[in-house]
Amino acid sequence: ACIAHPNQWFSSRSVEYNNVVKDDTQQYSVNDCLSVVTISVRCFFLFRTLLLTSESFSSPRAIRVCDIHSIKHGYLFVIKSFIQTHPLWTLMLGFSFSVLM
Repeated sequence: ACIAHPNQWFSSRSVEYNNVVKDDTQQYSVNDCLSVVTISVRCFFLFRTLLLTSESFSSPRAIRVCDIHSIKHGYLFVIKSFIQTHPLWTLMLGFSFSVLM
């Protein structure tokens, strides 16, 4: 069960943000903030699952080599491997995700 999801009890609640530099006040609905948190967490889990199930870096051979060299095999290892093998593709993918978020 996810605690951070929009629900009916927060429909009338809002968070107020005071911008000191521009002397402006913004109001954000609590449900909107919870939606952003929920979408971010779901994207993270989807991205991590796709990385950990990749064919080339999650093969038994890659896991065995990591064990031999005492390297923890996880999604950070897969990201580092992608950066070494496909640097431009990884850069563009990371930029796209940051723009979408």
